[in-house]
Amino acid sequence: MVVRGCGVVGESKSGGQLEELSTGLTGARSASSTNPQPGWSCCYIFGRMLFFQVQASQMNPTIEIKILDERLREWGLPQYQSALAAAIDLMACIDAPIALKPQEPAILIPTGIALHMNSGKLCAVILPRSGLGHKKGLVLGNSAGLIDADYTAQCFISAWNRNPAGSGEDITVNPGDRIAQMLFLPVVRPEFSVVDVFTATSERGEGGFGSTGIDR
Repeated sequence: MVVRGCGVVGESKSGGQLEELSTGLTGARSASSTNPQPGWSCCYIFGRMLFFQVQASQMNPTIEIKILDERLREWGLPQYQSALAAAIDLMACIDAPIALKPQEPAILIPTGIALHMNSGKLCAVILPRSGLGHKKGLVLGNSAGLIDADYTAQCFISAWNRNPAGSGEDITVNPGDRIAQMLFLPVVRPEFSVVDVFTATSERGEGGFGSTGIDR
């Protein structure tokens, strides 16, 4: 799977034909069809919409979850909030309300869970909740938190108030608040081939940091 611009090129595990997705007003489309393709998902990170294909064997993996905070049995386990939601919501497992001051250092908030993915083909990513980040300014201190498949300790949320310093826009996090979300993603671990010269060139070449501009 190779990220290309605002799309992703996906290759089957058996090395089958590449398919490319592009974005448009009607959403994700296959290069050969105007209908969304089953097995494709997308994630909006750092201003780009990234598409990726999940093989059927990976679409419903079993992941072990350990409950480290007994209150989750009362509040409810992390779950998908709608039928087609891509991520599960994570709750703040804290003992008392926490006030996040604008622009002060991020605070690690426990989620009360630990994971055992047991597969090098999976990882989890902790992301801000869209509404809280846009409307309230509650984002992550590390932008996105990566949970490796071999990490089995408690997962934490790096909570940060992005509002301007001195604005007085404190954000209060209460015990049990759903303040972040966790997305599970497939992982590609390529083998590296050290070369002096690339075997092929691209149209973009070595252009970067704004070389493609911002115009449509």
